[in-house]
Amino acid sequence: MVKKTTAEKKELTAEKRKVFGRKLKTLRREDILPANIYGKKVKSLAVQLGLKDFLPIYQLAGETGLVELKVKGEQKIRPVLIHNVQLHPVTDQPLHADFYQVDLKEKAKILGLTEDIIIVGADKSHHEILAKIDTGADSSSIDEALAEECGLLKKDNIVFQKGYRSSLGRHRHRYIISLTYYLKGKKIETFVSVADRSKLRNKFLIGKRDLRGFVIRP
Repeated sequence: MVKKTTAEKKELTAEKRKVFGRKLKTLRREDILPANIYGKKVKSLAVQLGLKDFLPIYQLAGETGLVELKVKGEQKIRPVLIHNVQLHPVTDQPLHADFYQVDLKEKAKILGLTEDIIIVGADKSHHEILAKIDTGADSSSIDEALAEECGLLKKDNIVFQKGYRSSLGRHRHRYIISLTYYLKGKKIETFVSVADRSKLRNKFLIGKRDLRGFVIRP
């Protein structure tokens, strides 16, 4: 059962699973998703939950968003990340999922919806800005004016360029550039798209490709 699908919390309820092997087909025909819970110093536990409940949460959280998993019969909520989702080769429907249980007492790299980052400029200068975390975006994006300020739009730093016409009929260029930045002390070397973010609050958006190894906790 899904309790909430808000930006503040992502919650799921599962129950302990007693069906294994070939009998899992019976569960799947009933739109029940088999899954396993595992983690450091966590005893593996086989569980099951409704597929229709899982899908919207997976769409929201991806593999980096923290999910609060309630297992029926247990008092404590398990903070988990969704990992290793196996998909049907034809329908793309999930067949199995893993829930990695996170120890929030460890010094994990836990992120909020916005985080301070340090962008390394072309001249090795450092530019500290507030970036938006967006697990719905595949790749990261930087504002064009900020990229120019950091000296990152030089020809030798552009890895891809495509011309297009704007809605006003003006000829524009879309760039993909090489960029290095620091997030929570971690050095990230990546490729980002350049866009006009002048009307947006955050001039840098971090997509899920750069978020591996982090936990997003709104």
